[in-house]
Amino acid sequence: MDDGWGYRERPPNVYQLYLTGEFNIWNWTEYPMKKLENGIWELKLSENMLWDGCKLKTIVDANMTRTEHIPLYAKRVVQDFKTVVWTAEVVDDRKIFEWTDQNFEPENSLYIYEAHAGMAQEDGRVGTYREFADKTLS
Repeated sequence: MDDGWGYRERPPNVYQLYLTGEFNIWNWTEYPMKKLENGIWELKLSENMLWDGCKLKTIVDANMTRTEHIPLYAKRVVQDFKTVVWTAEVVDDRKIFEWTDQNFEPENSLYIYEAHAGMAQEDGRVGTYREFADKTLS
């Protein structure tokens, strides 16, 4: 939003919804979301509260249980390798990479962006790179 951050979600059968993260030192209930019509929940935060890369989660009160979740509309999810916990990471769309290669043309007609060499097999197994090169790239 122009004047800050806005988050909306429409979870089913929820009693209360919260947003938590690095911005509030992971206090689960400090920022309750407001229930709007049609089951939509919303929270507005000032511009300086979140930042690009800030980790966060939603906290859901439903069925007499409080649980933590990755926000439904997360654009980026990361895992902490020490705790093995997954969290959403804020992506500040105002800091989108500006492409400078609009006139790019590949050297030949085939341009491979991504390939999953182990999955490029007819057999029900993970293939080797050599098999991928021989069967797919040749």
